[in-house]
Amino acid sequence: MLIKTKSLILVVSSGTVDLRKGADLFSQVAMKSLKKRSNLKFVWVGMYDKWLLHVTAIDAHNLGISDSVQFTGEKTNPIDYFASADIFLMTSREDPFPLVNLENASLGNPIICFDKSGGSSELVGDDGGCVVPYLDVEKMAAAVVDLADNPFLRSEYGKNIRKRVIDNFTVDKQAPIIYNIIKKYL
Repeated sequence: MLIKTKSLILVVSSGTVDLRKGADLFSQVAMKSLKKRSNLKFVWVGMYDKWLLHVTAIDAHNLGISDSVQFTGEKTNPIDYFASADIFLMTSREDPFPLVNLENASLGNPIICFDKSGGSSELVGDDGGCVVPYLDVEKMAAAVVDLADNPFLRSEYGKNIRKRVIDNFTVDKQAPIIYNIIKKYL
């Protein structure tokens, strides 16, 4: 479980530890962010392949960030980790409108993601976090640092993206739309 101090900024990501989800990029963003701010902790919640976990652990060690980067493995309670987060980091190269974004947005976590990666940037928009150019880990790290330094902006982005989810992506909002699509083809 996470132990969080008041000064620590928790950056959480989630998904299967694989290349499509950008697990390799996660460590790069962490390293670049930690060079500028030492009060950051990066946590990846999700299932992993032992080989890729080994590679990411070696990367974290060789980058000198092992103490600040954690891969938890699959958890039955990922929402507990999300609820502790200050920032949600979506490093996916390609991901079709990930549910994990909706879960984090519903908790008021601002999201940092890449553009052109499959729906994340559309959810985040201009006021729910930061959308950075595709695979630009420098800009993603800069966005982490900017949000870490600005609790007011984190809060505002969090409120905006939470409202977007409540207004547009609840079961009450989406079920009738899905039902009508299915009904159209029956």
